[in-house]
Amino acid sequence: MREMTEEKLQAEATLFSTRKAWRYVPKSIAAVAGADGYAADNPPYGAVFTYHLSKDYQTKKGTRKKKEKELTKAGKEIPFEGWDALEAERRETAPTIWLTVKDASGAVVRKIKAPATKGMSRIAWDLRYASTNPIRPGQSSRGSRGGALAPPGTYAVSLSKEVDGIVSNLAGPVEFEVVPLRKGTLAGVSPTAYVAFSKEYSATQTQLSATNHSLNESMEKADAMMVALEQANIEPGKLNKELYDLKQQLFTLEEKISGNQTKSEIGERNGPTIGSRLRAARRGLSTTYGPTPLHRESLAIAKKELVTISAQVEKVSLETIPALEKNLKKAGAPYIQGQAIPKGR
Repeated sequence: MREMTEEKLQAEATLFSTRKAWRYVPKSIAAVAGADGYAADNPPYGAVFTYHLSKDYQTKKGTRKKKEKELTKAGKEIPFEGWDALEAERRETAPTIWLTVKDASGAVVRKIKAPATKGMSRIAWDLRYASTNPIRPGQSSRGSRGGALAPPGTYAVSLSKEVDGIVSNLAGPVEFEVVPLRKGTLAGVSPTAYVAFSKEYSATQTQLSATNHSLNESMEKADAMMVALEQANIEPGKLNKELYDLKQQLFTLEEKISGNQTKSEIGERNGPTIGSRLRAARRGLSTTYGPTPLHRESLAIAKKELVTISAQVEKVSLETIPALEKNLKKAGAPYIQGQAIPKGR
């Protein structure tokens, strides 16, 4: 049976944590052997947190539904709450339980959403920092994977609730240790060096993602401007050539980042690109040994090349395209979504 520590701050909640969490990289499942062998599911990987809530945290809609159910059971009429009450239900954010993990210095390492239901619940932290991948509008946090592995050391977890945007502490902090499963045959990098490489990689990956997003937006804007030019009441001429040159420039930038798209389409190998070098560097974060000189070199080259490409993409987005849009507007081309809101006449 696991040893557990306990901290009780309020009667509203109780929080437990395993004393030790073993740090390693889980392997994928072995080949299936049919009926020759049987293996049960592994226990949750990481640091397992167990907490108990003395009550449910209901939404306005949940409270109304419960009340209506009781009235229906009693054979009574269900009153109409009013449009304002129903609109308040639509705007409400469901209550959330947070498990916040901090390192020995008190810095937040990871926040984990947990069920806000009455009774006992158990959830595991996968011993990783939060993901640093860029967020897309409309993206849900559901199913998002963590980032780099957290180094061995002392950590603490606290339990809190968020209701109507107000966060209050329920229990904790409870300390626990993250320790290596075993000593590796080869000496890896220090935890400090691993974390530093992780931050450097994340910053470069964010810059690449932002560059790609800007490039894709410019591609879409160039296509839209070509359609707008078709409908403008001017003869074909200078603007056609300028838009053609813009599209070719964008294709060239795309190839420098992601490689020759025609080759990729049929599976032909491309030469090294910024994207492939970053993928190679990321492998240095996938093991407990940490980055090797090869991983560091791949990251350094990607960073150097990205500085030039990012500047070129930004110049197209902030200078070339606005200038072309201005000329299209003078030519009487239709409004393109995403442009500044036009003034009424």
